[in-house]
Amino acid sequence: MSTDQYFADTGVELTHDGFFAHPEQWTETMVPDLAARDGIDPLTDEHWQVIRFVRAEYLAKGTGPALRALSRTSGVPMKRLFELFPHGPAKVAARIAGRPRPMCAATAPSSSSGRSRLRCTSLESALSGEI
Repeated sequence: MSTDQYFADTGVELTHDGFFAHPEQWTETMVPDLAARDGIDPLTDEHWQVIRFVRAEYLAKGTGPALRALSRTSGVPMKRLFELFPHGPAKVAARIAGRPRPMCAATAPSSSSGRSRLRCTSLESALSGEI
């Protein structure tokens, strides 16, 4: 189920948990409104750094980084990510960056560790058969 909402005077379709149903509807002008919806106001340069990083990862790879990878590759330490996005850095930054809801699936156990891993992708990628 999805709902239509307005951000920066533009109508967008969101899923029941606030992710973009159509990520191409996202624009940077929506970010302050999206962030305020998640209780983030004002936005700092560090917020923008993370949001732009998450968006770029989504556009380049069709998915976004998990929390550890976000911390390691965005240049923002883990503790600071939780200060910036207190309700869950990976999830909240993904919603603000206009990503679709991630889809995760378990992979076969690796031969070196014997453990299964989760592989996450966007719903769009899953539906198009890219995974």
